[in-house]
Amino acid sequence: MTALAPAHRFRPPAPATWAALLGAVAALSTVAAIPLSVLANQNVDGAIALVIGVPAAAVGAVVAGRLPRNPLGWLLLAIGTCLVLANDGSDYALLAYRLGHRLPLGMVALGVNQLWGPAIELLGLVILLFPDGTLASRPWRWAAGAYCTIYVFEIAALAVATAQAVAGRTMRVDSNGGLAATDQPAG
Repeated sequence: MTALAPAHRFRPPAPATWAALLGAVAALSTVAAIPLSVLANQNVDGAIALVIGVPAAAVGAVVAGRLPRNPLGWLLLAIGTCLVLANDGSDYALLAYRLGHRLPLGMVALGVNQLWGPAIELLGLVILLFPDGTLASRPWRWAAGAYCTIYVFEIAALAVATAQAVAGRTMRVDSNGGLAATDQPAG
């Protein structure tokens, strides 16, 4: 009998690779944000996303690449990337649904636009974990656990509301390019 050659094991990419990949997504989204914001006449909204998102993603990429076990870097990278992507999504959705451009990925843009709220809410974890990526004391674990539980429920509720709006074809887009069913649920 012949022995089988050992199977090649899949090795996930190194944390620095993930940090570089997310940083590249944030950089490409930033490049796309400028013309999208100008075309959609949303210059102020685009500037806000760039002022908060780009520095957060840049600092996060550096920290996550150098200190991969520190959650602050990953949180900042996620926040920055999500803010810039959400800005692109809202501008794209505005162009597709309110300004009459026939763009193919309007529904994807509406979904991506929903990232802005969860991204801002992650700042609470950054505050809890500042400055060294650990909680200050044992009682803060309860606060962090409660915060994360509420965050997960909020993400689930947002996903359900977005899916219902898209499935029901009630894709009204507000003046900022957001899905009206989730941005203004009462009408």
